[in-house]
Amino acid sequence: MNIIKRFLYPITLDPWLYVRGFCMYGIWPLNPIVNVIFLEKVTYSLEIWDKVLFKNIMIYYLIFFAVFNLLNWSFRKWWRVELAEKTQENIHRHYVKKFIKLNNNKTETLWTGMLISTIEKWLTEWGKMMNLLFFRWIPVIFILFFTIYRLLRLDFFYGAIFIVVFIILHIIWYYLNNSVLKYRNQRIRERHHYAKQLVKIIMSKFEILQNWKVDDEVDVLDENTRQMVIANRKMVPFLHTFFFLPEMVITLIKISAFWWLGLVILEGELSISILVWLSWALLLMSGAIDQSLELFKNITRDFHTISNMWKLFDEVSEINWYDKWEKFKHKRWEIELKNITYWYNDYEKVFDNFNLKIKWERITAMVWASWGWKSTLVKLISGYIKADGGEIVVDWQNLSELSLKSYYKEIWYLTQEPSVFDGTVLENLTYATWKEISEEKINKIIKLAKCEFIDKLPHWINTEIWERWVKLSWWQRQRLAIAKIFLKNPKIIILDEPTSALDSFSEELITKAMHNLFKWRTVIIIAHRLQTVKHADKIFVIEWGEVVEEGNHKELVKKKGIYKRMLDLQSGF
Repeated sequence: MNIIKRFLYPITLDPWLYVRGFCMYGIWPLNPIVNVIFLEKVTYSLEIWDKVLFKNIMIYYLIFFAVFNLLNWSFRKWWRVELAEKTQENIHRHYVKKFIKLNNNKTETLWTGMLISTIEKWLTEWGKMMNLLFFRWIPVIFILFFTIYRLLRLDFFYGAIFIVVFIILHIIWYYLNNSVLKYRNQRIRERHHYAKQLVKIIMSKFEILQNWKVDDEVDVLDENTRQMVIANRKMVPFLHTFFFLPEMVITLIKISAFWWLGLVILEGELSISILVWLSWALLLMSGAIDQSLELFKNITRDFHTISNMWKLFDEVSEINWYDKWEKFKHKRWEIELKNITYWYNDYEKVFDNFNLKIKWERITAMVWASWGWKSTLVKLISGYIKADGGEIVVDWQNLSELSLKSYYKEIWYLTQEPSVFDGTVLENLTYATWKEISEEKINKIIKLAKCEFIDKLPHWINTEIWERWVKLSWWQRQRLAIAKIFLKNPKIIILDEPTSALDSFSEELITKAMHNLFKWRTVIIIAHRLQTVKHADKIFVIEWGEVVEEGNHKELVKKKGIYKRMLDLQSGF
């Protein structure tokens, strides 16, 4: 019952849409049903040689035909084009918001390609299935009820036998379909692996070429395909029975019906008009059963995708503190990490009782002597992930008790992957702002962030960028991302390897530009290149989740410890 309630959930989001859908698809079976009645009446009028009755039936049929097609045309024009897409819109407005707010401690461990595949298919399949529910099931149910009703009126015993056979067949189909499901799920898993392998090949093209791994990588795709073929072969006996059995039973029903009716008509107990309408009704019934079987098969097949999405939302909790709890207030005090413990997964501990104090309105740099988990710490400070133990206190406020939505108004976290999306340069620059930005200010920001490459673009800030238009290089994307910081003007700035993709000259220019922005702000920099952090007020050297050295650049050089050795390695030849 809970599964059915979940599946029909989109109806509760927009009931009027489905009322219109019911009206639209509800008139479709009227055409074949009226055709059956029309054939019966016309045949009867010809049998009794009633010319007036024949003309009246034809007039009524023409009127019905005109009204039906007018309604059908109107519904198709106004409503049919909306049903699947509006269903998808209602679903994504509700669930994509929920996905964005899922606990990042869990989603960080999931494969991005699998998430994209699951969510994209879930959105499209759910909308399509709701549309099919109305498009196919409503006409099928109407036609089946009409056929059963006419059979019961014609002969109650014969109609009752048909109902019993119909129920038994559906029970058999249900069990046959369940036998197929495990092989379908196996095929779906292989398709996911196929997609993952395909992404790997596309993303690692150069790596594959230079290491002579073309055949090896394609062989993996071949194996995925072979496993899908094996699953298909295992399904064949069940699917053949699934479709052959009803076809055989329906054929037997039609033969027995014609046999019985023929004998009754030859004895003069029934008119030939009954044979005409029953023949047409049985053909309609046969088509309706075929459609219901196909729909049942498709729904149970695609239901796996939707159930995967439900599983994701059931297993991963939401970030309840995103827009709830106390609002963050900027008080100009320090950031302190107290006894922080964080596990990446059940067996990989990153921090254990980690402590750190970051002074307000200072530039604080964190340098990793070892490569592990550089970005995890700033994700904790930014609230993107939550510590398993301990507290993060910002401005005397416990981050776990604050509304992240209000907190994010005061901070900017620039990740290692600069965020640039399809759209114009202007749309990318102003994504984090809520007010109009003057052309003069944009020009100023472009100069401060050393984004003069924008001036050479074909349409300046109105140039469309990314894959479909102008493709930016890594350093261009990184400079553009830095320009966004200037525009948002946050109180806390977190930079994760901000100059990692820049050449030495560009790094020096960007570093000078950023220092203009850093005045009167709290800045946290994660860096491997020490050139980026030498002007920091405080530098923490971290190794295996512990602070092993701290001080400013000059102090750490004098200590001749880990920091000095790292500096020598980077600057020496």
